[in-house]
Amino acid sequence: MIFAIPIELKVREFTSKVYLSYKILQNTNIDVVIGKKNVIYNFFKKNKNVFLLLKGGVRANFPFTKKHLKGNKIALLDEEGPLFNVGEYDKKTRYSKFMINNSDFILLWGKKDLDVSRSFVETLGKKTFITGHPKYDLLKKPTVEYFNKEVISIKKKYKKYVLISSNFNGGDSVNEKEINNKYYQNTLTLSEKRKNDNFLLKTEKADLENYTKIINIIINLAKKNKKTNFIFRPHPRQNVKKVKKRFPKNIKNIKVIYEHSITPWIYGSEIFIHSGCTSSFEANILKKKIIYFVANNFPKRPETYKKFGKYFNNQIYCEKYINELITNKKKHKFKKLNSNIIENYEDKVFYKILFKIFKKYKIDDKGKTNLYFDDFNKKKFKLLKNFLSVIKNFMLENKIGVSLINKIDPNLLLSKNYKEKKYTLIKKSEIVNSLNLFRKTDLIKKKYKVIDIKNDCFYLTTKKKLNIIKII
Repeated sequence: MIFAIPIELKVREFTSKVYLSYKILQNTNIDVVIGKKNVIYNFFKKNKNVFLLLKGGVRANFPFTKKHLKGNKIALLDEEGPLFNVGEYDKKTRYSKFMINNSDFILLWGKKDLDVSRSFVETLGKKTFITGHPKYDLLKKPTVEYFNKEVISIKKKYKKYVLISSNFNGGDSVNEKEINNKYYQNTLTLSEKRKNDNFLLKTEKADLENYTKIINIIINLAKKNKKTNFIFRPHPRQNVKKVKKRFPKNIKNIKVIYEHSITPWIYGSEIFIHSGCTSSFEANILKKKIIYFVANNFPKRPETYKKFGKYFNNQIYCEKYINELITNKKKHKFKKLNSNIIENYEDKVFYKILFKIFKKYKIDDKGKTNLYFDDFNKKKFKLLKNFLSVIKNFMLENKIGVSLINKIDPNLLLSKNYKEKKYTLIKKSEIVNSLNLFRKTDLIKKKYKVIDIKNDCFYLTTKKKLNIIKII
């Protein structure tokens, strides 16, 4: 069987998924196919004996039929965060009966997820596993040394800095607000859409209030502490240019930056500020001073965030506390994250739990696999794609066009800029370099090959003789 790993948001997923690929190569006889999400999904549709790590989502975005699922397996591991952290509306759609019934395995971040997942645990029975998430394997020694080069580079440039992780949807989105809302509404059932209109309005109002206040906190702190840099990291759904306009140009120690994965930025930071972002879990594992600020708590966020970060809902008190930390007038008490949140928080590792699943269900490399790939790089397809892109952008500029696109395929509502923000091309050299860095900290050192197939898709193997029979 071949393990298929799709990447959608490269800046967030690339490193952890290449690391998982590396561990599979080193510890099993299973080969890996990794690359751009839609290319990997297309590979899954056209091949058999494939184990797909599905990143979650809604029924409308599930592209597989019963024919595609036959002879293959799917493990659902939500990339957005632990299940308990998912909002009520999202929970119903991302973990619908349809999604559960079409998955062979459900992989949960931690034991706490069981409190809100009894229905599908009962549905799947023994095929629900608590695994954690592969990105937390990276934060353990000696693997965390992978980030040293980036951390040194960041620290050299920005010296002492406070990191602010934006998880706001209420302001400065890459897509227009109306299009965002329409896209989100498509994930709901007909009976829920009307109820959700009011929910969205309240959410946007709260989000904008929190966003505005945390920006004011940063501006005020930056004025008082000119020798400290304040790095504001936009959310993937935010437009960096719009975010930059929120901050005065004359304050030079505020930087709006969306580069690298967030991990090296957290690693090198003095203080980490958030408003309910799962990146705070990484900050906790890396033992950072965590500030959790929420002025308007709608929709209600999990109480967990208050337990391992210093919580504020008042802008003045929050600002005062952070200023005292920066000037060394106050000590911050560190609190560990509850290990029930993330299974691989401390000693356990995701990949070893995954290998137990492989062993239990006899997921191995038996049987030959024909590898089929469509050649989307042909000139005629490129010309057609460019032509359709022009038409789509024109239609997105008016309500009638938006409504029509929404009926054809809701995913087409996402703009080119939004998609480019989420995903940039993966180079073979990036994968090879990452694998080599992981290899330096590993006792097991099998030789591996990275084959650039096509269409942003790579075949990883330790075998001398490959089981690739045909590529079209």
